[in-house]
Amino acid sequence: MDRPAHEHQLDPAQAQQLLGKADRLTTQSRSTASWPAIGLQLGLGAASSMYLISHRDGLFDLPAFILMMGWILALIFFSTIFGKTSKHGFGKRWVGFMIAWILLWSLGIFAPFPHAQLVAALAIMAISLIGAVWEARS
Repeated sequence: MDRPAHEHQLDPAQAQQLLGKADRLTTQSRSTASWPAIGLQLGLGAASSMYLISHRDGLFDLPAFILMMGWILALIFFSTIFGKTSKHGFGKRWVGFMIAWILLWSLGIFAPFPHAQLVAALAIMAISLIGAVWEARS
């Protein structure tokens, strides 16, 4: 049996209650959305800074490089598969993080001054931690 049209209408209080519930659900879904991105940032920072520390003698270390790349690819894979949604503005934050990471990584690998790897590794750790905290609070 069909209901009359007037039974489907909401009063203002019911509409406000439904809007509040929708807002809470949106907030809940967005709050968990950033964890794959946070994990990726932290993991990328950890794997790459640890490789830079192992690279302090300036010689290419194939097993360490393969292991680092394996971890980074695993992180990217899991982040892509399980990170279905992201918080508003994540794309811009991610691009900024990646530009900083690329510059620091290049510094650590190619810089001709002593201790470049240590400086770059510490800076990568800092931007990874700052980026993760920023993402968690966004």
